[in-house]
Amino acid sequence: MACASSSWLRTFPSNTITTTNSGESLKQLAIHGHGILCLSDFTVRNELKNGKLVPLQLRRVLIPLVW
Repeated sequence: MACASSSWLRTFPSNTITTTNSGESLKQLAIHGHGILCLSDFTVRNELKNGKLVPLQLRRVLIPLVW
């Protein structure tokens, strides 16, 4: 999971889930502060390297999978 910046941390309620078949769309939403995303490391490798996204360090996370 990654988010736009570690320089700000905030808690906000959210009940919105965005689904798309475009990893690029999800990356752009997260980069512009519209939430967090869960993608494979190789999909966000460049964004993590250049600091546009940062990894979230979570002890435990439950992600509902909808098929």
